[in-house]
Amino acid sequence: DNEFSTSALVTGKVTSATHHEPTPTVLIAAISDMETAYTAAAGATPDSNELYDGGLTGKTLAPGVYKWTNTVNFSGQLTFDGTA
Repeated sequence: DNEFSTSALVTGKVTSATHHEPTPTVLIAAISDMETAYTAAAGATPDSNELYDGGLTGKTLAPGVYKWTNTVNFSGQLTFDGTA
């Protein structure tokens, strides 16, 4: 019956395709934006290769394209610092 849900584990709104409009339409737009971003990033030249040897716990990543050929992991906080 809602447009969105909330959770103590999430900052902001939680949405699903079963919520009332405009949520399903918003999700479709978000998925399209994600596909566009993935396609653009897949063809981009990386700004950094093998950053921190893949150990990202406690790190902050600035906007950019990162590439790893090894395992990437984090077991705690990882921050993405940028604007939308």
